[in-house]
Amino acid sequence: MRPIVRSAEPASFKDWKARASARWRPTWENLKRPEKPEVLSALLRDQGYVCCYCERRIDPDRAQRESHIEHLQPRHHAPELALEFSNLLACCQAGLEEQPRQVPAHCGHLKGDTPIEVHPLMRDCRDYFVFDSAGGVRPNDADPARAAAARRTIDTLGLDIPKLVAQRNMAIEAVLPLLQDDAFGDDALRAFLAAFDGKDAKGHHSPFATAVVQVLSGYLMPERG
Repeated sequence: MRPIVRSAEPASFKDWKARASARWRPTWENLKRPEKPEVLSALLRDQGYVCCYCERRIDPDRAQRESHIEHLQPRHHAPELALEFSNLLACCQAGLEEQPRQVPAHCGHLKGDTPIEVHPLMRDCRDYFVFDSAGGVRPNDADPARAAAARRTIDTLGLDIPKLVAQRNMAIEAVLPLLQDDAFGDDALRAFLAAFDGKDAKGHHSPFATAVVQVLSGYLMPERG
């Protein structure tokens, strides 16, 4: 999970909501094309085309089949936020209207109507989790209250299911060979991590960058790390 910097809502979405009248009101159920795909595209651009929760890559050309619009505060608990752009995220696994629920369910599909305590609109959301080189994730136990919130969030989203652990492990293993190069010192590693953690020329984040950066940062010299 990485913090998301939210942009302005799409003009088409804003204009669609502004058409509300005594005879018609915008609802989540009647949000269709072209506005709904444009909202999803805007969310994906903000997120660098990775899932808001697990950081799996979402291909922009397959977004309708690989992702869905997630409500951070579930509609069941906060119906007044159903059409608030600030409450929307792009989540992996397609919506049920595109195809049946995927197995194993995780992230938004597993979360359902359960609110979460740690989320990507929190600037410090990364600080709640600790990743290991095998792709595992656990709460950061530096603060018991925060650790408990992180544990509940991991369980609610299924961030530690074998599927995601294996995918994070593959992402980590792909970059570990860099450390075997004797010429690849701390300065080079710092530069690599900074670039890896940012968006590329197409505006894409690397999948599972939080886990990769955290694990590789552990190889920096302690006195300089």
